[in-house]
Amino acid sequence: MNNDEIYVKCFQGKREALQKYYNSIASSGSDFSFLSPVLYAPWLNEAAHWICSSKIVAEIGCGNGIFCAQCLANPGNLHSYYVIDLSQEMLASIRGKIQDMKSKVSVCFLNADIEDESFIYNFNHLKFEKIIAINLLQDVDITVALKNINRLLVSGGQFRGTFINRETQNIFWQEDDLYDPDEGTLYTKSALHENLGIKPFGCLMTKNKKQNFYRIQKYFSELEIRKILEISGFKESYLPKGKPDLQDYKICDRLNVF
Repeated sequence: MNNDEIYVKCFQGKREALQKYYNSIASSGSDFSFLSPVLYAPWLNEAAHWICSSKIVAEIGCGNGIFCAQCLANPGNLHSYYVIDLSQEMLASIRGKIQDMKSKVSVCFLNADIEDESFIYNFNHLKFEKIIAINLLQDVDITVALKNINRLLVSGGQFRGTFINRETQNIFWQEDDLYDPDEGTLYTKSALHENLGIKPFGCLMTKNKKQNFYRIQKYFSELEIRKILEISGFKESYLPKGKPDLQDYKICDRLNVF
């Protein structure tokens, strides 16, 4: 992002924009894929084994369903698996992908917003032993989301999340006009959504240029993540170094404070 004076104008609320963004991807008919650690088989196998050692678990932000399908194929101790997403179309896509899988696991789909103050009331006092969120944290108010996740865990429950390091993004997007390295914020363009005629989230305006964006992503350093997790009520962090094939990722595991 250059040093020109920049103005950000939003055309709609964040929730509405994100719903349209992901609904459009899921219903586009294309075999959509996201940059994700689930594409790295050793990580996928290990993370699925980790969550399947418990009985009642949840995945928040379901993506294209690869992680869910992996867990259902090798369920271990799983009894109930909750798939939670802001996008109804994403949930419908995953429901279609797993409908022919024969599994002992009860799969529950919930359309809900992790940033909503009433989020936990969707569960009627249900608590989870483990919760995973893969590439969710950059899309949400991270402190609000983590506090809600904390409240959903049983005593001694575990949360596992992934995030893309800000230092990595500062290098990757350093020449991009829609990335602000000082704030770690990426204003995402999308040819797919533009071609579909989807209303943009907003636009960035400078003296000489106007660019629409459809999604805002906020990235954090490892130190920032540690501090945010502590503020959100978590303890006992574990941050292993990324594998060579997955060097952009840091995996973050947390034990619930209660």
